[in-house]
Amino acid sequence: MTPKSVKDALTQTLESLWEANIDYNTIEGDTDLPPALHKTGQLVQLVGYVLQIIRDHLEQHGLGGLANIAGSFDDSNEKAKVLRDIFRELAPESETPRNDRYLGFMREKGRENAAENLMLKIMGNAYRVAKHETLAAATREYIKGLEDAMAELSCMAPSAPGDASNVFSSAGPQFNNTGCGKQFNNPGAGRQYQAEVMNFGVDD
Repeated sequence: MTPKSVKDALTQTLESLWEANIDYNTIEGDTDLPPALHKTGQLVQLVGYVLQIIRDHLEQHGLGGLANIAGSFDDSNEKAKVLRDIFRELAPESETPRNDRYLGFMREKGRENAAENLMLKIMGNAYRVAKHETLAAATREYIKGLEDAMAELSCMAPSAPGDASNVFSSAGPQFNNTGCGKQFNNPGAGRQYQAEVMNFGVDD
């Protein structure tokens, strides 16, 4: 991938996540939706911040040593589009309950496109890049948050029925459903991720 194509992929990913975040704000109080889907919506903010840092770094320094993992940006872009489409489908009020619409989306797209699976792949890709030595200083404060978030989300019950477990695997660390995980609740210390003020650097 060229530096321009990487920047374009990151920009499109951020735009998709921004749209997903807006639509998730509409449905965040819907208790009929599965917890893993809600957690996915809450984590859009965290991964968006990390990807924004990565994009800013690439604009200033180019691909450099990241060229060998640049393909992950295209992968995240495609998955962010599907995630955006999920929340876009669920946001409007309708006679059809949101959970029924979500399950219908899963029947059409396949359980591999369950919200949490998409988010785990996007976060996994961001984690691999953020851990790279050329970015470590800029992303250090987010690394533990990504690790905790992936561990928690991979331990949650699948949002679409039929999976015995929710297993995430990538070229990086493994996060398997073991029935337990660290809660990513941010009890007041450290950076807060507030949806109402977040735009990931995407213009309105």
